Amino acid sequence: MAITVAPPRADRDTRPLVLAALGAGVAWLAVILLWSDAPFALTFDDAWYYGEIGRNLAHGHGSTFDTINATNGYHPAWQAICVLPRLIGLDGTAAMRAQLAVQLGCWIAAVVLVVRSVRRPSPVLAAAVALFAANPFVLRAVGSGLESGLVVLVGALLLTRADDLDVDDPDPAGRRRFGALLALAFLARTDAALLTLICAAWILPDVRRLGVDGVRRLAQLVAAPAITAAVYVTANRVTFGRPLQISGDIKRVDLTPGIAIAVLVVAVVAFLLGRKLRALGPSERFGRLTGFLAATGWYVPFCVGLVGYYTLLSAQQWLWYFAPLVLYALALLVHGGADLLDGAAAEGRSSLRAVQAILLLPLLGGFLFLTPQFLDPHLRSIQEANRDAGRWISANLPEDAVIASWDAGVLGAFTDQPVVNLDGVVNSGEFADATASGRGGAFLRAEGVTHIANHGDVIDGDDPLARELVDEIFGPGTGAAMDIVHTQPFLYSGATTRGGSGLRELAVFVYELAQERSGG
Repeated sequence: MAITVAPPRADRDTRPLVLAALGAGVAWLAVILLWSDAPFALTFDDAWYYGEIGRNLAHGHGSTFDTINATNGYHPAWQAICVLPRLIGLDGTAAMRAQLAVQLGCWIAAVVLVVRSVRRPSPVLAAAVALFAANPFVLRAVGSGLESGLVVLVGALLLTRADDLDVDDPDPAGRRRFGALLALAFLARTDAALLTLICAAWILPDVRRLGVDGVRRLAQLVAAPAITAAVYVTANRVTFGRPLQISGDIKRVDLTPGIAIAVLVVAVVAFLLGRKLRALGPSERFGRLTGFLAATGWYVPFCVGLVGYYTLLSAQQWLWYFAPLVLYALALLVHGGADLLDGAAAEGRSSLRAVQAILLLPLLGGFLFLTPQFLDPHLRSIQEANRDAGRWISANLPEDAVIASWDAGVLGAFTDQPVVNLDGVVNSGEFADATASGRGGAFLRAEGVTHIANHGDVIDGDDPLARELVDEIFGPGTGAAMDIVHTQPFLYSGATTRGGSGLRELAVFVYELAQERSGG
């Protein structure tokens, strides 16, 4: 069953919407290149994991964050892109600016792809596109130096190639092209394996109707992503001893009966939504929106599945995980907004003004509300303090020192000595196994770890929680025996994984481990 978006009217023009997207991109590019604090205001700490692994790959050290442990804690397509700035000699904040600029280009390209299917030369709709695309909160979701920029670009390509899912077409070229995009989506972020399964389920009724011929056409669609996933899993098993990323293993929670029931509920909701959208008929008032939903309804269960997976099965939830929802929200905005403006224009000037206000005021309010937060120096202070602590370590600790940290991204990028990641997301499978068996301290000692560095709340000039965590890894009494060798204080206004929010006094503490202890 082929359902396509209603063809645009011949007298409509997409240029205002495209120009609005490009204008937002140019403005943000200037921010990225010219604002000294942009590499810290836009990024999360994990973006610097990509950067440091990219630097080590570019310099011939292999797939490693700390030059000690081999790791696969990343999504491969974006990691490959992050090598490129380092190959041409960029480093530090210059390389991160390049990383951010590439990701911004991915986001703006995705916006252009989405809005080009809506041919309505409306200044109001163009302003809505600009306000959405340029919102700092949106940009941190899709353009924070992580893989989400590539995710939304491939997602936009898939959404604009929805016709290629048609199994009634005897020509296999479209299905193979769509399958190649699904393979790229998997490499961009491996949770897109779920998207391949959903697309296969979406066309399954037509496959059954066509019989053997339908099965062959289904195979044409899923061949590329299936082969890609098989090669990826095999390569990981051979190279790293684990089939999937260590980061996913570390963050995955245990499946309890309660969680299993919740996962089943999410799966049922996603299935029912997909079934409803697959049967969606055209609407006279909302022709663009219903046509788009009918053609791309397979993306909705994917978004629901992502929310369910990361809220139920992952110990961490970060903004960039949900970038596909941001992309689809943009698509719904432009298609639904165009329909509303058309309907209001037919009803009269007062209705048109009301719809214009409904479209613009929330987006404008969100932009004005979130921009001051984005500019708040106390929100990026945590990154800058880690940078300064890394520079202090480089200048003052011995060259053979090895530092370990739970938040190692920025710190590792600005520290000459190796920085081992203690939470394991960019460490080795061997470290994860050692930690699970209670041998984490001995493993780290064998690797030569001499210091612990991490940010935390300042309590009487110290971070008692860091000492407790060190005891858990290295053994009782190890934390108490550490000496503070440096404190990098700062004020922070955000939330941390270790609790607390609002303006707080924090510091990056650098501790020296007592070397006479064997740990274990």
